[in-house]
Amino acid sequence: MLELAEEAKAVEGSGGEGGPDSYWLYVVTRCADDPQLQAPIQNPARFPWREVNAVQLFRTNVKRLTQPAPEPGAST
Repeated sequence: MLELAEEAKAVEGSGGEGGPDSYWLYVVTRCADDPQLQAPIQNPARFPWREVNAVQLFRTNVKRLTQPAPEPGAST
């Protein structure tokens, strides 16, 4: 099973007009120190995948980013 973590990023190639075999998955590992492009995977949908929802959204006021940061432990 292919697990993608912080050090492994994947990008789907363009295509799709010609059916599932026109889709490719490009995997780059060791992104932080020595990026390595792995062999492209044709039709990655043929593998068993499990959905992972791990998106986090953070918001702040732009004015807060232009002022000095508060001291640790200080209430804002």
